[in-house]
Amino acid sequence: MRQHQTAIALILLISLGSTAAFAAKTYPSPQLTKDLSFELKAVDNHFDPRQLQPGEEFMGLEVVSVQADSLPNYGVIGRVQFRGKIAITGTYEPNHQLPGNTEIPCFVVDEAAAKQLPRFQGDDRQVWFCFNNPEVAKQQLGEEDTQPKKAVIVIDDYETVYYPSDVFDTATLVRVITQD
Repeated sequence: MRQHQTAIALILLISLGSTAAFAAKTYPSPQLTKDLSFELKAVDNHFDPRQLQPGEEFMGLEVVSVQADSLPNYGVIGRVQFRGKIAITGTYEPNHQLPGNTEIPCFVVDEAAAKQLPRFQGDDRQVWFCFNNPEVAKQQLGEEDTQPKKAVIVIDDYETVYYPSDVFDTATLVRVITQD
């Protein structure tokens, strides 16, 4: 009986190894997958920040920092910063309708691509962010007088902020893949 169990375990191990080898040859590299992630579908991009720790990974992104608190009648609030490049589609808005914003260009993420960015549990707002590096965004995507335009971009250092006030998410523009 013990030999039979050992044989079954060996067959399963070989089978798993073959599957892993096939997957490595069939699917793109992790970096390519992250760069083209706007074509992928996330199962669930919502998280509870109280369950995240710096250094962990969520949705293929490294958790850099976590600030979380609770507000009665509102739930968990705070900010979480992630590190890792990800490609997204959306609309570049050099003058997004943000109170007092005249200098920071922003990006409104398409609905399908929004599923590729981490979100607080309960956060069902439209996904948009402003750039940490506005000079680079203006140089690559256009100055203040530029009309909003569709683009595919690669970002890094995405920080999602969830407070009951006028706050916004941020990200660093790495490069522009395409723009209309």
